[in-house]
Amino acid sequence: MAYGFLFSLIVLYADYRRSLKAYQASIDHVIATTELAAIDAVFTLDEIKARSIVKGLVRNNVLSKARLTDDFGGELAVFGEEVPISSYSAASRWLFGYSQKIAFKLLQHREKGDVNVGELVIWSNTESTYNSFISRAGLILLAVMTNCILVGIVLLYVSHKTVTSKVKKIAEDLAGVDPEAPSKDPIFLDSGRYYDEISLLGESANQLINRLGSSIQLLRQAQLAREESEILFQAVFNQTYQFICILDTRGRLLEVNSAMMEVFQAEPNAVLGKPFREGPWCDSARTVQQFEQAIADANRGNFVRFEVSQTVASGAKMYVDISLKPVRFREDQIEFLILEGRNITHLHDTQKELEKAYEDLEKRIDERTLELKQSEARYRDIVEASSDWFWETDVDGRYVYVGDKFLDLAGVPSSRVIGHRRGDFLSPEDLARDVKGWSEHRQQQQNRQLIRFTYTLTRPDGAEASVEINGKPFYNEQNEFLGYRGAGRDVTRIFRGQRELAEAKRQAEKASEAKSQFLSSMSHELRTPLNAILGFAQLMCASKRDPISDKQRQYVNQISHSGKHLLALINEVLDLAKIESGTLTLSMEELSAEEVVQECISSVSHLADHNDITITYQQPDATLPLVHADYTRFKQVLLNLLSNAVKYNRPGGSVTLSLSAATADRVSICVSDSGAGLTPEQVKQLFVPFNRLGAEISEIEGTGIGLTITKQLVERMGGKIQIQSTEGTGTQVYVELKAIHKVVTVPSIPLELEQFAEALINPGLILYVEDNPANLKLIEESLELVEGVRLISALNAEDGLAIASLDQPDLILMDINLPGMDGYEALKQLRANPVTRNIPVMALTANASDADIKKGMEAGFDAYITKPIDIEALLQEISKHLRVAL
Repeated sequence: MAYGFLFSLIVLYADYRRSLKAYQASIDHVIATTELAAIDAVFTLDEIKARSIVKGLVRNNVLSKARLTDDFGGELAVFGEEVPISSYSAASRWLFGYSQKIAFKLLQHREKGDVNVGELVIWSNTESTYNSFISRAGLILLAVMTNCILVGIVLLYVSHKTVTSKVKKIAEDLAGVDPEAPSKDPIFLDSGRYYDEISLLGESANQLINRLGSSIQLLRQAQLAREESEILFQAVFNQTYQFICILDTRGRLLEVNSAMMEVFQAEPNAVLGKPFREGPWCDSARTVQQFEQAIADANRGNFVRFEVSQTVASGAKMYVDISLKPVRFREDQIEFLILEGRNITHLHDTQKELEKAYEDLEKRIDERTLELKQSEARYRDIVEASSDWFWETDVDGRYVYVGDKFLDLAGVPSSRVIGHRRGDFLSPEDLARDVKGWSEHRQQQQNRQLIRFTYTLTRPDGAEASVEINGKPFYNEQNEFLGYRGAGRDVTRIFRGQRELAEAKRQAEKASEAKSQFLSSMSHELRTPLNAILGFAQLMCASKRDPISDKQRQYVNQISHSGKHLLALINEVLDLAKIESGTLTLSMEELSAEEVVQECISSVSHLADHNDITITYQQPDATLPLVHADYTRFKQVLLNLLSNAVKYNRPGGSVTLSLSAATADRVSICVSDSGAGLTPEQVKQLFVPFNRLGAEISEIEGTGIGLTITKQLVERMGGKIQIQSTEGTGTQVYVELKAIHKVVTVPSIPLELEQFAEALINPGLILYVEDNPANLKLIEESLELVEGVRLISALNAEDGLAIASLDQPDLILMDINLPGMDGYEALKQLRANPVTRNIPVMALTANASDADIKKGMEAGFDAYITKPIDIEALLQEISKHLRVAL
């Protein structure tokens, strides 16, 4: 028994030493297998992975608590509880000590050295190691005790045969004990002679059986814990996406995870136990050399990290970050190597893309820099070459930048401008206008409208300069107003030119007004004697009491012809003056071109007959659009063209007039003659005022402005005129006017002109107010041709008003330009007097402009007759008003 007990102590001591080493090795193994995963979890701040790691560490029963923190001390995961000192048994504390707290720095290898990324802290669980040792010790003691009992039984059998059956019974009972639950089947002993010894033996056997059952239960629990730890280890080992291998010190592969097998499509049985260099991951001599050198460095206790490029089973190129770390279970002795690989292909590709993007960016930066330099140079050249300058103000309107051109113009240094407002340079008048303009603009500032101001600044030398600025507000990304920026320019010469132009315009308008007044006055003064000349010429030809001879009639006709020519010259000069001054007014209306043409043909037929010219009118379609024109000016244009075609024709020649629809919105009037025609050079000079193209030395009368007036009248009415002429053949003149699409029926053409019939004037009293004796005599002689009409006269308006109130004439003829009271004031007083209010009043005046006629009719005259007077027209108008009066 003593030897057995001594042997038991020796075995227990050896097991105790082995348990201590196994306990330390388990801690080193756990740390070695989880260090890389812990580094990755801390580096990526993966809390889920961190919690999985600390739970796996605690569940293997070697540790009671584990905690992972990042490099800033922030806790990522913690699991378990530290075992209190009071829970340890005295034997446990004597054999294995207390729970220990161990902290490990988590270092990540990089090219510039290891970098601390976090910390792993663990608390060891010596109580579980102690329990495991006690379980084994119990088994050992049980085995030794069993042996001793058996030896004693044999000795007793030899010494005491009488107790053999009982010992056998005990042995049989021991043999029948259930290994899974030995305490359920205790040994049954009968009382007998050797009851004390046998009973003691049975009780000892029962005690051993009970201890054996407890030891087996502890052993099963330890086995289950180890299996759970193994399952957790395999889960972590195989579920990580990184490559993990365990090598022995000779480089043989002891363990490999699923991630590596899947990538290289290899089976664990084909690679485990073989040198690592023979695996499918070593696809080149260079890779083999890298791994062999790394294994050699790791066996020297170094942490090795390098990068390899490998071709995987799919044929793709893969870049892997390899790290190799030695693991020690005993001091200064490396037990195995842990190899970890991380697929960095995406990082490699990203790096290449970044490098390419960086190269592209540098290229674009270089290109943009060149563009900016060119743009800056172009901007600088433009600014230097331009007379304008650029400026910018802040929120308060103070200059923060202004170009040198402005400083040169203002004659001040930049210090006098930067930080100052524009109002500091303005005159009081410009400042008041500028403040008002800026106030209006600020109210609409959010619309970001363009601003434009002009102002005058005074230089230090007293000279003034006019400035125009253009700009607009600008804002930041938060839509906050920052100020204004824009450009300015020197407009001193422009303003001076505008002032000079305005002065010149004023002088021109003054001269034009003076010319108009002169022409109006001259027209009146010329018409007054012409009235007498033409009037008395008509009376001499029409007198029955004192008939004149044929020779005298020729003289009178020549006087009348020359007078009418002079009147035409006066009218043409006045028309040209109106057109040039822009005072000519048009009354546009819808007209029948056919009717106007017929009237014009009738008017020039006498001249055509006198010159032996045949006028042919080509009648258009049954319907013809109206034209948009001024009746008087349209008739004036046609009369001018027809009279020219007759005057400049050859003897016995012809004139043809036609109407047609040139386009959908144009009516064309063509006047063609069979005259001598014109050269191309003469056609070009045809519309030059006072240029008669050599006709001034001929017997044909004219001024050289008729066609000029005609062209301008046609264009004022929205039309156009064209000349086509062939020397020796004739000339065609085309006039086009806007068409009005209203259909009118073409009236029939009269075969002969209506002859003037003697006016049937009812008897009546006529008052004529006229200060010119010749004109008064003309009217007296004219009315002597008609029986039953009595004429009374007054030389001024005042006498005329008195006579009108006293005699109450049936008709009053009133001159406008009278000494003292003029004709307008006289008419006003006649209408104000109840006695004379209803007496018709006709104006007989030399004021013959359109404005004068319009003014007279608006003043209330019943008729407006201009001098020189057409006796026939006068008698017709008098007859009409006398009928009305009676």
